Amino acid sequence: MPPNFFPAYSVFLMIMLIPVPRVVCEDNQQFVSCGAQYECGNMVISYPFWGGSRPPYCGHPGFELTCDGEAPEFTMKEASYRILDINNSFHTLTVARADYWDSYCPPTYVNTTLNESIFSYNATYTDVTLYYDCPQLTIAPSNQFNCTNITGYYTTLDLNLSVSPGSCGVYVTVPIFQSAATAIVSGGGTLTLLTEALKGGFGLEWNASNSLCTECVESGGQCGYTSNQFTCYCRNGYPLSSCQTTRSDVDINGNYHFRASKKVMSCKIDLWEPQWRCKVVGEGGLEGLDPAISKVIE
Repeated sequence: MPPNFFPAYSVFLMIMLIPVPRVVCEDNQQFVSCGAQYECGNMVISYPFWGGSRPPYCGHPGFELTCDGEAPEFTMKEASYRILDINNSFHTLTVARADYWDSYCPPTYVNTTLNESIFSYNATYTDVTLYYDCPQLTIAPSNQFNCTNITGYYTTLDLNLSVSPGSCGVYVTVPIFQSAATAIVSGGGTLTLLTEALKGGFGLEWNASNSLCTECVESGGQCGYTSNQFTCYCRNGYPLSSCQTTRSDVDINGNYHFRASKKVMSCKIDLWEPQWRCKVVGEGGLEGLDPAISKVIE
């Protein structure tokens, strides 16, 4: 038996008994949670939207969703919007005002105002303007409607308004597709056409770190948002701008090699303390390293 057998065997046992910090053994909870998609009606939605089983850190603050059972909705500038269609690849939505979905007599009068830091119109649209608390005409035109104790009128494009706008108490503008407005005018401005136009909605495009999210997903991460900025949650638990982890290797000296944020690290267990000792062996940075790994950097 070689004279150094027992010392070597003792070292082997010590390595086996040392509690190894969890580095990449388990998927982190944020990665798992943000992998869940928001489902409502027949729609499946992911970043930048959140709500339901998707915690706030999985989406942008301006994209919280609720579900009315048929379609998801979100609120922007005091008005709620019903999502009719979504294209995650092109970051576009078709939405309709929720308060005008079943009636043109809403409980409150709120104009459509976009949060321009995250949304913009992405298709040809025009406004339909609804006037409330107006004088009632003896012969009602086709674009007149009635709410409880209130007479109203609507107009769009060159559809004439039969009363002076100044004679009405309040008005609300709602975007609709240009094609719907054209149909209203050519169809004589009936209330049926108004209802169809309001339910048809209008198009939006969102911008919530779109390119960063694409890079994150392509690198194997899940998109999220923390500390007022975009975050890419990686399977190994390190929040980065993207997940650059590659295949890990262990060399003959027991050094554990891996890539973190584009920097190749070489780590090994300190036999006298249950911690990793790491050093940089390639290009990149130390951002996002778990404290168990970065506690001692040579």
